Amino acid sequence: MCVSRTYTYELISLETTSSNRDLLDIDIKIKRKSRRELVISGYLDLKYDVQEGDDTEIEWIVYHSSTGSEKDYKLLPMAIRRQSIYSYLNSFYKDFIMNGVGNCSNLWNFQGKAPSPLEKMRYELNDCVLNDDNYPNHLADGFYRIMGNVYGQVEWNIILFVEVMRKY
Repeated sequence: MCVSRTYTYELISLETTSSNRDLLDIDIKIKRKSRRELVISGYLDLKYDVQEGDDTEIEWIVYHSSTGSEKDYKLLPMAIRRQSIYSYLNSFYKDFIMNGVGNCSNLWNFQGKAPSPLEKMRYELNDCVLNDDNYPNHLADGFYRIMGNVYGQVEWNIILFVEVMRKY
């Protein structure tokens, strides 16, 4: 028996930062394509090769707030632990993200294992719609801050704010 999702959600904002724009420049935003459709567009300009086995690591941390107040956010146990970028690409990215951005970007798309190196180039996202097929069936109402942190030769972040509302 298939359980349907008990909530709906809206993307509120997406913020990106880089500790060194000479090595990695990033600017990804949410934009309104139509009255009901929000899309993600922008670029990630990687200016060095990322080799398998180097010190590049990634983690995703999730916070929840029932009110949206800054002082109300609490760390949730759902997260992707800090791991090598290649472990991440060969698991979560491949299983949950790659199919969602395959038709709207030139981000890494591969079969088998992620290629090494990840070549320096400008990766573009053009009106990407999040593929939510694998999202949980149940989430608490409120606001979520989802933080992706990348460590290594350059540190960069993606922070996504989402509001979740119960379906009636």
